[in-house]
Amino acid sequence: MLGLGVFIPICGWLADRFGARTVFRTAIGIFVVGSLLCAAATSLGPFTVARFFRA
Repeated sequence: MLGLGVFIPICGWLADRFGARTVFRTAIGIFVVGSLLCAAATSLGPFTVARFFRA
């Protein structure tokens, strides 16, 4: 909940500044990289860090 409260206004500002399509593509890219890092994690520590980027 806290993350949504922080990132929604930031994403709105970024979309106004750089364009919604660019922000959306960047978000999808970050999500994909985070998912790949989650899949490659071999223990709980790296998985937790990778999960931060995926969330």
